[in-house]
Amino acid sequence: MNQRTAMCATLVAVLGIGAWWLGEGMPLWASSGPVTYANATFDFSVQLPRGFSAYPPDSATVPDSSGGAIVFTNSSGQTVQVEVTPYATTSNDLTLADLEQLQPATPYFNTQPISVGSDTTGMAYEELDGAFGDTAAVAAFHGGYLYELSTSEALKALFDSMLATWRFSN
Repeated sequence: MNQRTAMCATLVAVLGIGAWWLGEGMPLWASSGPVTYANATFDFSVQLPRGFSAYPPDSATVPDSSGGAIVFTNSSGQTVQVEVTPYATTSNDLTLADLEQLQPATPYFNTQPISVGSDTTGMAYEELDGAFGDTAAVAAFHGGYLYELSTSEALKALFDSMLATWRFSN
């Protein structure tokens, strides 16, 4: 094999490995970038990993200002759920005491304050052996609503990546 053929073969191999790495080996949204989901009714946006979609898909139709649930899911069945409920507070800070008052019978583990967006502090926590198995969750107040985000504990890294992109519009 001559030097030119060897260089071409090496280039093809490098490009092939690079294409695999971008498509398979990188984080879920690295090769094509995230898709931004924005919900004008509840004043938030979040970046979804490649392959994820929202249900309901059109944030303008459902849910309405009385509250509701939005589910982000992919074809593998991985899901992150956001439940939004009107809540009579002007605070954008949810504390452990607030969390315990919301659901007094629920045992919470690994509770810690967490920033949600730029001006909101919520509580991150785990529920063990809940209705859907071990759960990673975050609860936060913002703009007169209670936001409860949750997923399987097995998807915690994905959940944390999505949460880092969460933004409230005002």
